[in-house]
Amino acid sequence: TTTPHPNSKPQSHLLHQSQTNKLRNTMKELLLTILISYHFAQCFSSPLQKCNDWGFNPSTLSCETCQLLPSTPSTLITECQTCCQKFILNNPKETIYKSAILVATSNRGDGDLNDFLEKDWDALVDRKGDNLLRTPPYVYSPPVVYFFNEWVDGEKVVKSYQDFERVVNMADEEVGIGGWKRDDIRELLEAYIMDE
Repeated sequence: TTTPHPNSKPQSHLLHQSQTNKLRNTMKELLLTILISYHFAQCFSSPLQKCNDWGFNPSTLSCETCQLLPSTPSTLITECQTCCQKFILNNPKETIYKSAILVATSNRGDGDLNDFLEKDWDALVDRKGDNLLRTPPYVYSPPVVYFFNEWVDGEKVVKSYQDFERVVNMADEEVGIGGWKRDDIRELLEAYIMDE
């Protein structure tokens, strides 16, 4: 009979250690997969969803309100400013713009925007005339309205991306309307653009 070496471990112990190492590696891979999935979900979740998660409603949040928040936690004011709309005032003064451009296409995921475009857009254009323009985005972007204190020549806006970019960079106000209710979109454009 052979006598085992005093420092050698039984074969069953080595087998158990090998299984434990495999299990440990599998758990590390699973944890890494979960962390990567979470990171991608955070990166690609919509700005509207982030605002809702933080407890802010971008369609009604005035940036003036963010100034009233306590300074701690420090992220609170930053999150508020990310979600607020400059055009919404706590003590509103009448701001009527001469023209606006709606940059939007029908969106399968946004029923209210689609309803607005199908049911309200034509009547609004009849009332506002050339003061209200619509163009599809030249690059992907959420739906947005650009307001101008001056009249904007729509023929130039839709000719090229360079013209479009130059004109929207001159906008006096920019309002993201992704996720807004149909009535809110209509009321925004009715109230803030002069009639023809």
